Amino acid sequence: MPNSANSCLAWYSCRFMRRDPPWGGSDSANWRRCIVLHLTRTAKANATLQRHVSGAFLASFGANYTSRQTSVREWPPPMSASATDSTLATGAWPRLRPNAPPDRPVRRLLVLLNLFRLGFAFLLLGLSTLAVDTGLERLSEAPFRVLLLGQIALSSLWMVTLARGRPPLAIQAWAQLGLDLPWICILIWATGGLGSGLGLVLLLSCAGAGLLLPRRQALSYAALASLHVLGFAAIAYLRGDGVIWPHAGLLGAAAFGTTWGANILTLRANDSAQVAYRARRELMDLARLNEVIIDRLHHGVLVVSPRGRVRLANAQACELLGPAPRGTELADLSPELNRYWLSWRGLTQIELPTVRNTHGDRECAVHFIPLGEEGAITLIILEDLGHAKARMQEMKLSALGRLTAGIAHEVRNPLSAISHAGALLAESADLPTQDQALVAMVRHHAARINAIITDILQLSRQRPSIPETLHLSDWLTTFVMHYRTGLDPQEARIDLHCGAPDTRVRMDPGHLSQVLTNLLDNARHHGRPADGPVVITIECERFPGNGRIHLQVTDNGGGISPEAAARLFEPFFTTSRSGTGLGLYLSRELCEFNGASLTHLAQPDPGSRFRIALPLADCK
Repeated sequence: MPNSANSCLAWYSCRFMRRDPPWGGSDSANWRRCIVLHLTRTAKANATLQRHVSGAFLASFGANYTSRQTSVREWPPPMSASATDSTLATGAWPRLRPNAPPDRPVRRLLVLLNLFRLGFAFLLLGLSTLAVDTGLERLSEAPFRVLLLGQIALSSLWMVTLARGRPPLAIQAWAQLGLDLPWICILIWATGGLGSGLGLVLLLSCAGAGLLLPRRQALSYAALASLHVLGFAAIAYLRGDGVIWPHAGLLGAAAFGTTWGANILTLRANDSAQVAYRARRELMDLARLNEVIIDRLHHGVLVVSPRGRVRLANAQACELLGPAPRGTELADLSPELNRYWLSWRGLTQIELPTVRNTHGDRECAVHFIPLGEEGAITLIILEDLGHAKARMQEMKLSALGRLTAGIAHEVRNPLSAISHAGALLAESADLPTQDQALVAMVRHHAARINAIITDILQLSRQRPSIPETLHLSDWLTTFVMHYRTGLDPQEARIDLHCGAPDTRVRMDPGHLSQVLTNLLDNARHHGRPADGPVVITIECERFPGNGRIHLQVTDNGGGISPEAAARLFEPFFTTSRSGTGLGLYLSRELCEFNGASLTHLAQPDPGSRFRIALPLADCK
């Protein structure tokens, strides 16, 4: 009930209201509590929710939700995604509005009481017109008939106001209960007093007060009803109709007992509803936390039902196997993986299988883990073997790189002396022609060694990545325009096709420019076909489900052999006499600095294709 409805009710509600949320403190402390909750309270919260579901069911028929805990606004409470994210981010339960009865139970109870009033009024109206002796003949008189018709009209009006929700339900509850006492008292007086048995109708009204009102107000209502009963007994005593004090006393005690029992039942049901509500919030927060954690894993994760339908798939699994919305058949997603899964279900041990991803360029190890009762559902973990091999290779190359960088520093000084001496010899006028060719050879190879040293030092001194939000279509248009400057159309042609014009990515523009320049230079120098210019195509395609956009660079040259493709990103590997073998290795390192990836794709057509997977700007 809103605090503005009655000052006494507001005082009572504030006394039993817990104002502070159960979690407090700094954000880091909240996150620590959230992680502890994730690890230790999942099973406890689930069991608590099941244990108190019966209490929540009882609470749905009660309306006095003012208890020792914060009131629930609605049961089942609406759980929006924003509220869940807010709870997860701040580590605190949202502050619930104090002393606010839920609309559904209050409206349901008031509707039931009104239906009883309507039915009871129609019943009395019908019995009063019968010719038999029912003791209700006086109700056929005009004043009492008007009273019954008025009650029918008033109850019908209450049904309309309940449907519209105006005025507030708290005011309607007080008004209906307040009018019940005089109406029932007039009926008791009209039918001959307490001996008619209509005094039992007071018990139903007292039960409604116990469900709708706080304890003090409910007991006050029961006391008022008892005073009416005692008043009828006193009038009967003064009129000499006989002593009915025991009857009145029992009816008054029954009014108090009914009110007290209904109030206690409602409060206990509300406590159970509170626990179930909080348990549900905990479970939803845990589910959201699990979803965030699973989505951040580097391995692909699939949860498959016994019928072979995908229940959950994280971003990495979608990148490996393609989009996997809930309900997708595993056989449609990956027939090879489905075959392994069917074979595993009938065996206790199985050799670790491997599957290829959708594009066929990555190999994944598959792990099956049974979950639930008797393995009702299956957790499938896809481990990208390419990443594992790449990490091992990076560890070796990192140590080798540090060693090579130190050697490069030592080699550059004598190399500078050799280059300087060669330049002086080339300027000599008395140098024979044969010696001039030797000097040119020395200067050429010295320049090549210097280029290798420059690339090594650039790799070892790589500046940190400074990602920016780039409008990819506009940025690529500008980049291609600058790259075409001075480019001979007879030598190479560059075509740009961007299928995602409004896409924004997050990457260091200098690093992206360096990577694309290296790929285009390689295509120009090593991807030229036997006849005609080399045609380089740059394509953009957004890959749904993994928060990335694919930028592909394709040429129409002779392609790359499988043997060379296996070692393509190794440092110092080159198929050209003039190359250093560090361009693609450096390009891949730059992509990884920015959270992107650079891969070579095998294709049946002539030519080569490289793909850069760029992170979207709106993907956190």
